[in-house]
Amino acid sequence: MGCFGSSLHSFDFQTAKNGSTVRHLTYKDREAAVKVFVRSFSGIGAPPEGFTEWLTSALKGDLPLFEAIEGPDSEERESVFQFMGEWCFLHAYYFGFAIGVSDPDDDSKLLGVAFGFPPRRSFFLFEAFATMMRLRTIPPWEKKKGEKWANVKIKMDISNKLMGSLKKKHNYDQGYYLANLAVDPRCQGQGVGKALLQTLRETANKRKVPCFLEAVGDRNIGVYEHFGYNVEEEIIIDVSNHPSVKSLTRRAAAMKYTPVDTALLE
Repeated sequence: MGCFGSSLHSFDFQTAKNGSTVRHLTYKDREAAVKVFVRSFSGIGAPPEGFTEWLTSALKGDLPLFEAIEGPDSEERESVFQFMGEWCFLHAYYFGFAIGVSDPDDDSKLLGVAFGFPPRRSFFLFEAFATMMRLRTIPPWEKKKGEKWANVKIKMDISNKLMGSLKKKHNYDQGYYLANLAVDPRCQGQGVGKALLQTLRETANKRKVPCFLEAVGDRNIGVYEHFGYNVEEEIIIDVSNHPSVKSLTRRAAAMKYTPVDTALLE
């Protein structure tokens, strides 16, 4: 189990429509969890979501036009999300929480996962270094040459800076931060995402703390609003026609919340 995260934190686990109950993920679930992440975010098996299209498309506007990573099923596109999935799982597993829903007939097969962090003080630089050491590799956009990889690196740097600023501005450490929610496209409609979101909601309610996340796209925003989240801020990255990134908060009853007034993208 995780050193500082999932194994030390108690959740009010909920049950999906298929009868499977949300559970803590173990290290043995790493490969299955990353597969769900890749299928959900990369556009393999389903149309890619807005952030994926932006990340792997050609740059436009003020920056030079770079070659895109073509096709939802391309090996290059998959390698980007494979690394991201490995990184997100390990970071959450060791320093936050990694939970998921299994196939009712095969506990080793995951249908959906959620990675994030409970209320805590973040030591991101140490955590990032420790996660990289466990990965024993560097991102493909750092080690591969060519304009398409320069394109991804530029956008990853923009995205990481934006997310870091939102976390500081809205004081995410005061509550639960949902970094990633991924459901295998083949398993949508089975209540998997609902069970994961309900687990986070009920756990946060019992501790009387808020929940935070970022989302892209009207459909995703609508899902989170259904679970009580409200848009706190909308940021439009003026690079390559990026869809707006929205910071959402779900407030629990009787909670204490004091936003930190820091400038965005300092």
